[in-house]
Amino acid sequence: MVFLDPITQIKPLWFNSFLGFFMPLLVKYFINRNYSREIKTLIALLFSLLVGIVSLYLQGELFLNTQNFEKTLFEIFTISQISYNLFWKDYFEKSKMKGGEV
Repeated sequence: MVFLDPITQIKPLWFNSFLGFFMPLLVKYFINRNYSREIKTLIALLFSLLVGIVSLYLQGELFLNTQNFEKTLFEIFTISQISYNLFWKDYFEKSKMKGGEV
């Protein structure tokens, strides 16, 4: 009987989608609202890079090839942008109107 490490059983697309969906919360925490749009985009890309490295490490594929790295980075950044525009942006704006900070 062979036992596999549960960390290596993580499905990449599901895990990257999960990380990408919640990444705008992390980015929002670190971004100053006075930054320009370009700076905010660069910070989001940097967080995508860091989260992508963590994702590949947890999947056990960190040093296998650069295509995995590029694909993971692209997936996380794209999903984070989509989730921000479809869900988190409205949430952040509604929270700001109520006087709360997210």
